[in-house]
Amino acid sequence: MKIIVLIVLCCAGCKKPKDPYLFSIPDKNKPVLLSYGEKPDSPMSSFSDKDTWGPVLTEVDSRICLGSIGQNFKAREWGPYFGACFEKSDDSKSLLTDSISILNSKDLPKIRPEGNLLLRNNPVHLDFETAREIENGIEDSGKKRFFIGDPVLFAYFSKKPYFVHEDSFSTIGDTAKHIETSFAAYYFSFVVLNGKVRLIFPPGNLETSVTDIRYLVLDLSGAEIVSQFESFLDEIENKNREFSEECSIGKIRLTEILNESSSPTGRFLEFRNESTDHSTCLKNVLLSSSKDSYPAYFTSGFIFPGATKLIVDSGSRLPGTIVKNLKWTELKARSKIRILNLQNEEEWILPDSLIFKSGNVFFSLKKNPDSGCSMSSILYSTGLAICADPGIDLSAESILTGSVCPSEKFSLTELNPIGLLVNGEIEKSGKFMELKYSGKEDCDLSGNTIRLGEAQIPFFKKGMILKEGDHLVLGDEKYFPGIRNILPVNLDFLKAESRIDIADNVKNNLLFPGIPVTDHFILESPQHEIYSLRFKRGHSGHHMRYISSFIRSDLSKNHYMSPGEADPDLQENVTGKINEISWMGSYQNGVSKPGDKFLEIVSMGTGGLSIRTEISGILLPAGPCLEK
Repeated sequence: MKIIVLIVLCCAGCKKPKDPYLFSIPDKNKPVLLSYGEKPDSPMSSFSDKDTWGPVLTEVDSRICLGSIGQNFKAREWGPYFGACFEKSDDSKSLLTDSISILNSKDLPKIRPEGNLLLRNNPVHLDFETAREIENGIEDSGKKRFFIGDPVLFAYFSKKPYFVHEDSFSTIGDTAKHIETSFAAYYFSFVVLNGKVRLIFPPGNLETSVTDIRYLVLDLSGAEIVSQFESFLDEIENKNREFSEECSIGKIRLTEILNESSSPTGRFLEFRNESTDHSTCLKNVLLSSSKDSYPAYFTSGFIFPGATKLIVDSGSRLPGTIVKNLKWTELKARSKIRILNLQNEEEWILPDSLIFKSGNVFFSLKKNPDSGCSMSSILYSTGLAICADPGIDLSAESILTGSVCPSEKFSLTELNPIGLLVNGEIEKSGKFMELKYSGKEDCDLSGNTIRLGEAQIPFFKKGMILKEGDHLVLGDEKYFPGIRNILPVNLDFLKAESRIDIADNVKNNLLFPGIPVTDHFILESPQHEIYSLRFKRGHSGHHMRYISSFIRSDLSKNHYMSPGEADPDLQENVTGKINEISWMGSYQNGVSKPGDKFLEIVSMGTGGLSIRTEISGILLPAGPCLEK
């Protein structure tokens, strides 16, 4: 069902608003604004979690203005931009507001707006259409010139017999004339026909089925408007030629990777032009893993100042370059990624542990680890939980995220680096760690990152607010039901010697240096009881004998730990003594058996014992507690 709304706008041309930075039309005699390859001159402010990619509306005086992207993006955009103003009325505001809201919606509403506007006395028809419906409006229109800003639409039209690659422009692929952008995002598209332009805005939802995608389409008419779009295409060619001839041999910087094929984003590797003042040449680019090297081809031969680009896997819906024969499985833990551009080389050694997925949650690895998760997917929307921002490098931004949790207000209170006993076997995915927050102010965890050794885990769970005294557990929630503050992540790689840090967007706080590898912590008793480590008042030791209600009931019997509980009142009263020592081992059938050396300890009371003995330079801490 469609709602038909007729809106008549009488406009003698859009004038400059009072604040030209909100929405500017340099030449008020032109009905629309189209720009490309121009240095942004708008004031730049910090991104916030309210910034989302896509068309926006601005009310200025008696007009309502439509821009292809918001102000914060435009202030950084060297690529294509569109804008136009209409006289404001209740109906026009409602039509445009509802249309943009539906475009960004994760759902597909049954009722979609449709209406008519006037721009410089020329009719403008607004509608929502599938790719096939868009095609119906251009199929029999004679000569066509395409400007395509998103990969889904390019995949659809580039296979059509009337798509002339030599006379078409696209942000995707290497056969059409290339459109450079500052972000690896979905841009607007248009088709120039005889006497008409079809202007197309794509949704940014990566999970919408390709056949279900509905584009916001504005049909523009009038000789002056069509001429502006024709001239704009010619301008792109000229600008690209200038940038390609004047680009410098600058440095490109690797910034982010997500190497998980089941992610809504698909696999991607992100890089950025380090210079914000000059375009950098992209010629003879070579991408190398620890095993092989692969040439990467970029059509235009340059990257805009400060721009971000993606290398993507085949079949990805992200706009990026596919590197032929690249084996993504080679980009794994402890591997080295190198990107060579002319004389400049960038290197990234990946950490010992790589985590890109935990349950139904996906997150990327950023080379700058202080980038939290509060700005995830600023360019795209997805129904699944994802902590990544492909196509935009936010590591250099001063990001406004609200009240971030200060890292120095956290302490480590409990650690299980061994796992849980499941069906008689140790299940490593049952490992967990517990933190306590002591800050006076409530805070949002989405700006923080945990580091376990070299592995980085952003706090990807949205809306997790901590109050003073709250405990936070990181672990697989299938083992720990009922915990209010839990970050569901598999910590099977966690070890007792793992260094643990927590970082905010300013500083880092060491929570635990890790147990020296020369020490041996015994966390499983001869009776197959599992003990966690507790940390209190600067000391660590084995947990008391305590059955937690937050461990799955079928597993709680032989596990002595208290994840998510605020310091259960457990009194320790334990003493111990060495009862017997065998420092020579045993002797059997004429053969010495030094492996039979032992130290027998008797404990009395309840609690944990740590006995440190130096034998040939080896430190042997003992545990766990043994009842009298």
